[in-house]
Amino acid sequence: MTFSKVKAVSSPLANRDRDMLYMQTHSTTPTEPRRWYKQFWPWFLITVPVITVIMSGVLIHFATSTQDTLVIDDYYKEGKAINARLDKVEEARRLNITTDLMVEENRVAVKFHSGI
Repeated sequence: MTFSKVKAVSSPLANRDRDMLYMQTHSTTPTEPRRWYKQFWPWFLITVPVITVIMSGVLIHFATSTQDTLVIDDYYKEGKAINARLDKVEEARRLNITTDLMVEENRVAVKFHSGI
């Protein structure tokens, strides 16, 4: 099998078509700016406040649908009870009372060593 080389013939018509194709693909006129919705920054600037509004809605929902379990109704009474417990611990130390606490499965045992 033999291949023959074909020489390209340069004609004025072929040169004109090539020049027209070049001008269509490599235009020197300024291109039309991209539309706003096809660009990155408008979407970024819109997304930040939208996410903020959504997250604030979620946090408001959590705040209104859950109970405040850490808040004590009568904090003054609780404070006095803590002080009373601390007073009992100090009194036990003063009387030299010591104990052992043993926990086994479902049993709890307290053994006093001294102070009784």
